[in-house]
Amino acid sequence: MPDLSITSVPMGRWQTNCLVVADHAARRAFVTDPGEGAAEQLTPLLAELDVEVEAILLTHGHLDHVWAAPALGDELDVPIHLHP
Repeated sequence: MPDLSITSVPMGRWQTNCLVVADHAARRAFVTDPGEGAAEQLTPLLAELDVEVEAILLTHGHLDHVWAAPALGDELDVPIHLHP
């Protein structure tokens, strides 16, 4: 059984729930809904969790959920996924 954790981090002025879902055994994670200020808040958290992000998942296209996705995707060099 993988060693999983889900960490919720409220982001920006709308306090959007950004999640980091991590598989500690594999040292991999994905991020959902990186709102305003995500890069600044997630960088130390990801280092603390000692995981590498494989993708960013967006639950929907509202600004408060996608705000930092482009910059964070570039910074982490990972794909961003959003349903059509």
